Amino acid sequence: MHAHSPGPPPRGGAYILHLRIAQDLALEVGALGRVLLPAGRYAYIGSARSSLAGRVARHRRLAASKSGTMHWHIDYVLAHPAVSLARVESLPGCEECEAAQRVARRPGASAPVPRFGATDCRSGCAAHLFRVGSPAGGRGAYEDRRGAYEDRRGAYGDRRGAKKDRRGR
Repeated sequence: MHAHSPGPPPRGGAYILHLRIAQDLALEVGALGRVLLPAGRYAYIGSARSSLAGRVARHRRLAASKSGTMHWHIDYVLAHPAVSLARVESLPGCEECEAAQRVARRPGASAPVPRFGATDCRSGCAAHLFRVGSPAGGRGAYEDRRGAYEDRRGAYGDRRGAKKDRRGR
């Protein structure tokens, strides 16, 4: 009997960008047109098929430099000076829509722009951008870690897969 090797860890997967928007925004966002985003805390769920680390690094660069090529809906938001990237959660091997639906089910989560980040979604997601709290509010919808995914090292450590909280949930 041969021992089964699980193989290399997945290179693709989903991620959650945790954003803070300091003021109400009215932005032109590609084919979506003009969108309105009230000030607050947001969670954007995206994915990459082959290089999750590369995709997240690109978003980090855009958020820091506030300039670059606009490929995805979220790029228009990240490039705005009133937007800061607070944190990134990596979800290697996770499906984007699965993560989006988990965030959408959290108490207080809302999708202020229908189809944002989800124009090609075939899973019925309302959007892949969710408002999860006011700027000065308490814990956001994604911060209640019961059942949530989290890369506790922050940006991109060596830890793979979904993480559990201290109570094993």
